[in-house]
Amino acid sequence: MNIASSHDLGLRRTVRGHQVHPPQTLRENLAMRRDDLIGSTLLDQAAALWWSWWDVSGDVPDWSVFKPFENPRLLPNIMVYERIGERFRCSIVGETVGSRLPVKVANSFIDETLPDDVAGDVSARLVRSLGTGVPNFVEKMMAWRLGRDLSSYRSLQLPFKGEGGDATRAISIINFRNEEMLA
Repeated sequence: MNIASSHDLGLRRTVRGHQVHPPQTLRENLAMRRDDLIGSTLLDQAAALWWSWWDVSGDVPDWSVFKPFENPRLLPNIMVYERIGERFRCSIVGETVGSRLPVKVANSFIDETLPDDVAGDVSARLVRSLGTGVPNFVEKMMAWRLGRDLSSYRSLQLPFKGEGGDATRAISIINFRNEEMLA
């Protein structure tokens, strides 16, 4: 993959004073099956946990099955979303994820805090996961700061039923990898 191509095409924007390139999709699985493996211990374990909750209910698990204190390894790596109308509010961002994002998204609607293309991509993935009732996964690469580092991240979206029994809540579990870019 040639990361410089996004720079050469001028597909960059500024977020909080840093030039940021649009993420490049490396791999995705839009409707995961139970036996699909991601290759990340944390994400594979999270998917297995979600499928165990699905087995108990026979359907998309209810939000109440997620007990944060029973799953402390996930907490630094989560983003919790709730669908309100056609928008998504991010209510919680784990410490690891929050430290890696170029903007603060906790307690806000993502279309108000994220760049339009990123908010649209995140919203589409959440809509897809909630609509299909199964997890979805994406791995992307992004140069957060040109000449500084290159981050790839893996994100697993897990759908849950909210109040009223509809799939309106989701947890994204994200892990990051860095590689230094040469200027």
